[in-house]
Amino acid sequence: MLSSTVRHARWAVIVMFVINGWCNAHWVARIPDAKTKLGLSEGTLGIALFSAAVGALIAQVLSGWLISKYGSRRVTLGFALACSQKFLPYAGP
Repeated sequence: MLSSTVRHARWAVIVMFVINGWCNAHWVARIPDAKTKLGLSEGTLGIALFSAAVGALIAQVLSGWLISKYGSRRVTLGFALACSQKFLPYAGP
C-alpha cells in the first residue's frame, strides 16, 4: 500500500501530464488560426515552432536547477502558471 505522500505525488504528476497534453492539443489545433492572425509565412511559422522545441530543451535544464534549489512543488506550480499564460491571446473569439 502506498503512503499518502506518494499517492498525492502520483496524482500531481498525472494532473500535470493531463493539463500539458490538453494545452498542447489545444495549441496544435489553433496553429492555423495563429498563423493567419499573426500573418506568418510558412518559413516564419516553421522557425517559431522550432524555437519552441529549443525553448523546451532549455526549460528542461533550467527546471532541473530550479527544482534542486526550490523544490518540485514550487517549480511545478510556477511553470503551470507560466504555461497557462501563453494561451490567453487565443482564449477569445
